[in-house]
Amino acid sequence: MKKIFINAVIILSLVFTVSVKAQKDYVITVLGDTLKGEIKSTLLGGLKFLNNETKQKVNISVKEYSEYYTWKDSTSYVALTIPLKKGPVFLQRLENGEAQLFVYYITHVTGNGMSTSQTFWYVVKNNEKPLQVKAYSLLGSRKEREDNFYGIIGDYPELLQDFKNEKSYSFDMIRSYIKKYNYYHKFIKKESK
Repeated sequence: MKKIFINAVIILSLVFTVSVKAQKDYVITVLGDTLKGEIKSTLLGGLKFLNNETKQKVNISVKEYSEYYTWKDSTSYVALTIPLKKGPVFLQRLENGEAQLFVYYITHVTGNGMSTSQTFWYVVKNNEKPLQVKAYSLLGSRKEREDNFYGIIGDYPELLQDFKNEKSYSFDMIRSYIKKYNYYHKFIKKESK
């Protein structure tokens, strides 16, 4: 009897674990509703969302969804309009806070099968338009990207000066200063009020 009880507990916990995993992915509609379910890749590189409530599978598109989150890799993707595109595209959110850091990848495949890729990083502050702050690309001006970044962290002159003293404009340095900026905004700005 004890063995049957232990087996039942194990089976129920496995069923519960599988059902909880399926509910950890979510999408946010353009109307602001959060729907829980499961997100899966399609053969052609798209994404499908299986809604837990309706059991309906739908394509994830920027026309219907403003954000989605995948539990498997703990990553959020947000629909934003960037200068490179005419309409919104999903960008991966790397940092969240007052200043949000995003990355966008573009891969081009040529006729002979070779591919090239470009990477662009954007920051959104105060829910304003995305500003490009870093790029692995020949497009755009480094000075313009630096000025964009200085404008973002410039609310805190000491933080901006520390960044300039680093004499590095690497992605890791930018990301660390976005984290510092968000810390300043969350804790230091409140103390000064």
